[in-house]
Amino acid sequence: MEINSLKNKKKNDDGIYDLYTTIISNNKEYAIFQFLLTERHNMRIDLVCLDIYENTDQIDLLCKVNDILNPLTVKQGDIILFVEPDDIEEIRSSDDIVLDVLDQIKNANNGKQHKVDKNRQNDLRNRNKKEKEKKLPSNILDATNQNLRTEDGKIKRGPNF
Repeated sequence: MEINSLKNKKKNDDGIYDLYTTIISNNKEYAIFQFLLTERHNMRIDLVCLDIYENTDQIDLLCKVNDILNPLTVKQGDIILFVEPDDIEEIRSSDDIVLDVLDQIKNANNGKQHKVDKNRQNDLRNRNKKEKEKKLPSNILDATNQNLRTEDGKIKRGPNF
């Protein structure tokens, strides 16, 4: 039995061990690296792509490989998986390779659960409850709402509009 030690692994410039997963597709190995998001990356997949690849040309690939449907959902603490810049063109050359990489990543993360933001869920529940209590459609303002009113033939908006 072979036991690997972190002593044999190299650290990057930040003093963090450079750990990655290897994926094989079409008889070629691809290294899949992890990138931990910081507060700076909240809702900014463009900054994530810029920090990883030093450009924003690969946002679609990051979203596809990480199965991100809404790029605004990325936040601090999330881990983004990415491939080496040298492998991007080869991976992009075929949808089959991208799907194969995505499939293998999903299998590697089998059993892990996505984060659930309880504050967001509560906010959505409260918002839906308020919408149901309204008798007017959501695109018509309630006449008692003072944030938008007319005075002397002019439309005035309140501080909370």
